[in-house]
Amino acid sequence: MKKKIVVLGFLGTNLDQGGKPRWGRWRPTISLGQQDDLLVDRFELFYEKNFLDLAQLVQKDFQQVSPETELINRIQSPRSCTKGSLGFSDSLQRDLRQFKRL
Repeated sequence: MKKKIVVLGFLGTNLDQGGKPRWGRWRPTISLGQQDDLLVDRFELFYEKNFLDLAQLVQKDFQQVSPETELINRIQSPRSCTKGSLGFSDSLQRDLRQFKRL
């Protein structure tokens, strides 16, 4: 049985916006879905609440280039981050522990 490939990433608030036109410039999150030799099963995209519109746009564009990838947007509050912790939700921490065991 093939292990699933899960990627955790952070929204690039400058580069992921693209240019004019939006597809006219390299966008790191989108380029991950364009790799012919890497099929990502699930991509967890973290972003701050004030970048919701950009996160939704990136999700839409990512689905165009990699429709087989499940993309999950997760709000990450900088206030919840402490030294040594990214402030992940309990459910995500549980998921991470599960993947660690696989």
